[in-house]
Amino acid sequence: MITNKVIPLKNNTELYKKYNLLNTDNKIKHVNPTIHTKKWVKTLNLSPYYRFSMKLCADGKWRIFIENL
Repeated sequence: MITNKVIPLKNNTELYKKYNLLNTDNKIKHVNPTIHTKKWVKTLNLSPYYRFSMKLCADGKWRIFIENL
């Protein structure tokens, strides 16, 4: 089974900024798992280099993460 590895924010801030996934504090935005957000993730997944996924974090908030293909 092959699993994609999440790209950490620590050394990849510019990548997360490029895809508008950071808030003003340079932390990953929390999002609501609405139909609109799911469609946005689908459009992000048109990238040939990365996969984007919404995940429920330990703090109870949803976030979009970038993964390597």
